[in-house]
Amino acid sequence: MIVVVDDEDRENEGDLTMAAEMVTPEAINFMAMHGRGLICLAMTGESSARDRAQTIKAAIDEISAPEDFARPGHIFPLRACAGGVLERRGQTEAAVDLARLAGLHPSGVICEIINDDGTMARTPDLTRFCRKHKLLMITVSELARYRMDLLDEGGVIEALEGFIPLCPGFSTQGTRRSVPDDLCLAH
Repeated sequence: MIVVVDDEDRENEGDLTMAAEMVTPEAINFMAMHGRGLICLAMTGESSARDRAQTIKAAIDEISAPEDFARPGHIFPLRACAGGVLERRGQTEAAVDLARLAGLHPSGVICEIINDDGTMARTPDLTRFCRKHKLLMITVSELARYRMDLLDEGGVIEALEGFIPLCPGFSTQGTRRSVPDDLCLAH
């Protein structure tokens, strides 16, 4: 699990982020207890307004029973743009891009980090949060720059054989930072 911070000219907030494929009950509990924001599933693909409207209507229908639902409301789906952070500089796209770059299912679990007083955590707060919980932090801009570098190198991810962007499920052993603003890589 890492913290992904969006650009200062956007929300300037941080999300706990991990590959959906690597999620565990302990990770969800950590997000709920320490992140305190909504826990969302970032993914590409369709989730139509029609599907959501049908779910809402079924939820309020008096003849619906709890077994008609697969625990509605526990996870909020978010649709990432197909082009990832190169199309939209958001944490939703960053979660999907990180999982895809790591060779995992292109989906992620994200949770906004909220301070004890209920305000949104900003960069100084997020730095302290990461130190306290021994988490790494990257920015959406760093990830976008990394993806652009891949495109400049022919777009072949295999060119980085032995290296993958730091992503949940991978040990921080072997993590390096070549320059302060460079994307962390694990091998």
